[in-house]
Amino acid sequence: KMKPTSPMQMKSPESQDLREKAQRLSKDGDQPEGRNKQHCQDKGLQVTLASLYDDVLEGWIDQNERIDRNIDYWDHYHCKLGGNQFYSGTSQVFIPFVYDAINARKTRFTNQIFPQSGRYVELITSDASSANSMVALVEHYIRKCKLRTQIVPALCKIGDIEGQYTVYVDWQTFEKEVAWKVPKHPMLMLAVDNDNPDAVEDEESGLPDISETITDIEEQTIKVGYPSVEIISDADLLILPQTSDSIEEAIENGGSVTILRRWTKSKIKQMMADGQIDKEQGKDFLSEMKQRRTADESQDPTEDALEAAGIKRDARGQHALIYETWTKLNIGGKKRIYKIYFGGRTTCLSCKRNPLWSDNLPIISAPVEKEHGVFKGISKVQPVYDFQLLANDAVNEGMDSAAYALMPIVMTDPLKNPRIGSMILSLAAIWETSPQDTQFAKFPDLWKDAFQIVLNARNQIFQTLGVNPAMMTQATSSKKPTQAEVAQEQQVDLITTADAVTTIEEGILTPLV
Repeated sequence: KMKPTSPMQMKSPESQDLREKAQRLSKDGDQPEGRNKQHCQDKGLQVTLASLYDDVLEGWIDQNERIDRNIDYWDHYHCKLGGNQFYSGTSQVFIPFVYDAINARKTRFTNQIFPQSGRYVELITSDASSANSMVALVEHYIRKCKLRTQIVPALCKIGDIEGQYTVYVDWQTFEKEVAWKVPKHPMLMLAVDNDNPDAVEDEESGLPDISETITDIEEQTIKVGYPSVEIISDADLLILPQTSDSIEEAIENGGSVTILRRWTKSKIKQMMADGQIDKEQGKDFLSEMKQRRTADESQDPTEDALEAAGIKRDARGQHALIYETWTKLNIGGKKRIYKIYFGGRTTCLSCKRNPLWSDNLPIISAPVEKEHGVFKGISKVQPVYDFQLLANDAVNEGMDSAAYALMPIVMTDPLKNPRIGSMILSLAAIWETSPQDTQFAKFPDLWKDAFQIVLNARNQIFQTLGVNPAMMTQATSSKKPTQAEVAQEQQVDLITTADAVTTIEEGILTPLV
């Protein structure tokens, strides 16, 4: 018989390596070795980081035209008349055709992705025993991060308007001080624990009397963690080179992925306390923010949303522009992915290895419609932009015409009717003039032709965006469609919806899960 060897007596090379790795892991803040090391002040990296910042800044300048166009598309969705309108008259009416179409697509796609059964995930695995528990965990996280109510509807909307789906995945933890009441029975505890002979017993059962109950209050700090999904605007995302087909290809070919952050002083201090920003660099950066007011030279995508919600533009307060850049750097003879925070060309707030053990990027992005030779897609509003302008101009011309058409035109001869000043339009008015010398005329009903132009523009917008009457609430039609036309519309709707939903599922939601 062989004597079993205890774990403490094992001195194999494998066990020694495991012990050394465990020690390094505990010293590095629950991170593998080297992932928590700060490199922002390494002198050998200053030139490389400055050159990387110049490339990022130049790339942002190159896509300014795209950002400006997206702002115009958001104005269409928020029903704001802009400077591109041809007609400038008295009426200021906006017909929300683009708004209705985008919301109809958002509702249809969201309901297709999240069925009413409440089961949103399908799992294919060789181990059937753990399938149910894994699906239940993912379903719990989907509901916890409000993927159905907040993330996907906004993602569908921003994708149609800007042409790109982009999310940033992170993990957030909250601490809660919870308290609850704990009932205690002192007589029972006294009798059982101390074998007290003086304890009062019940006459029937012979057990101690527990009718007297004392309630105690216990408190505990509980940490609650779950995934957080942040939607990134197209204006805040930069991929270099911009001809890459994917984020992984851009990183592998020596490029970079950058997210534009707008941080307040409190956010920077919190990042310093969490160790994500170098404390020395962070203090210097905060002192610069106090000396001068940071000018936001780039367009903030949330400004239009804040204004539409009735919130002032300065609700964010004083903030700084921070570039969060992901790229591969050669440090120590090894080329690895690093996460860098730029506060300026000579201000690197942090430079660390990718904190994710999988070495994947937390940025997931996919175009609405893939174009050859470019990473980002084209907005769905771009083809119908001019038709929305046409509808607005036509309806405003029609409303101005209707204002004149509702008022009669009085024609009179001033020589034969010297008392024009007494001809006041009122109830039971008496005009002292000859009926033959005064005639009434009517302004042409030009608003009817204008509204026909508006209707034609609406049909073209809905056709281009793939919106059919089945997707619109309380839609009206000039004629009742036949059964064959209804069946054809439903078939086209299924094909269009399946194609759009597949792009979101395969490009965003499956990697997210």
